[in-house]
Amino acid sequence: MQSQNIRYIARLDHLRFFAFVLVFVFHFLGPDSPLVFHGEWMNPKDLAKLWIQNGSSGVSLFLVLSGFLFSLIADGGRKPVRYLPFVYNRILRIIPLTTFFLFLIITVNRAESTPMDILRLLTLQLNTGHPWTGWGHSDAFPSGPIWTIAVEFQFYLLFPLIIGFIRDKGIRWALGLILLMITTRLLIIGNNNPHIFYNLYHTITGRLDQFVIGILAGIYYLRSGDARPARALPLMLAAVVLFYAFSYLFAQRHESWFGAAFSFPVEAVLWSAVIIGYLRFPFPNWSWLDRLLAWLGGLSFSLYLFHLPVTLLALKRFGMSYPQSLTEMLQRSAVIIAVTIAYACLTYYTIEKPFAARRVKYTTPGS
Repeated sequence: MQSQNIRYIARLDHLRFFAFVLVFVFHFLGPDSPLVFHGEWMNPKDLAKLWIQNGSSGVSLFLVLSGFLFSLIADGGRKPVRYLPFVYNRILRIIPLTTFFLFLIITVNRAESTPMDILRLLTLQLNTGHPWTGWGHSDAFPSGPIWTIAVEFQFYLLFPLIIGFIRDKGIRWALGLILLMITTRLLIIGNNNPHIFYNLYHTITGRLDQFVIGILAGIYYLRSGDARPARALPLMLAAVVLFYAFSYLFAQRHESWFGAAFSFPVEAVLWSAVIIGYLRFPFPNWSWLDRLLAWLGGLSFSLYLFHLPVTLLALKRFGMSYPQSLTEMLQRSAVIIAVTIAYACLTYYTIEKPFAARRVKYTTPGS
């Protein structure tokens, strides 16, 4: 979605759509799926299984993209960010659709709903309540992705402060913050066990350094200019290869203190390399594909929130089953994503876009 505060970069929306697809295929695995990677390299299809199994990393890509984009908007800290207008813009971007989604959940769970449900939205606690998904877990209207709204908005409240501290104290301060979050996770794990991983995964304690690494990636992108585009492809390929290694090493990160503490920043660094490489690489000028992917990326918030209810509809009412092969995954995913896109168009053009049009400029010229 375009902003008043920066020139539109279509490729960032390309990556948003890619992040959504990763999350979708992960959620479409189903119970006891034969597509889960079990640590055995039998054939090239196992690479695809490993990628699908780690599709939840799409959430990390979303978060790194947020930090990266805000860093560009703030010109790496050179443009002061006015706090209240920034938060106002984020409210207009996130809260209207989230409120609509929340009231759908309340409708479905009317007998169990209380005023606390509204309070969870107002106090940014949508990631608390259920041990896996946060508030609003329901088999009748699945709302798993809503936990990320809380984490995102908590970061929004911190971003103007973080970028200001980076401007005043330098990048070493940001590196210190990343180290603080890693050691804090080690402290939490030491007092519990690695299974506390999912508490870290669903909260800003596990995710803040991913935002900060995204900010630092944005600063690097700005300072390195447009130099060396030929290195963009090797950078992306190296990041993808390392991501496979990461996926293999951290496949059971919820059972390892090392994985629970360190996997988040490692993931963020790899996605940062993908983002920078993708923005820099001189792809062929296929304007139709660029516009299509940018448009789909603009729908990514609606797609992200509503893909689970649409998937449930396909499974419950239209006789579709979870895929048992890579071919079935491709075919059935295409159908469900197409239906989700149709619904996302309605929510985007009636809710998201009209509110987003009211956003204001929140940066001031840098010194």
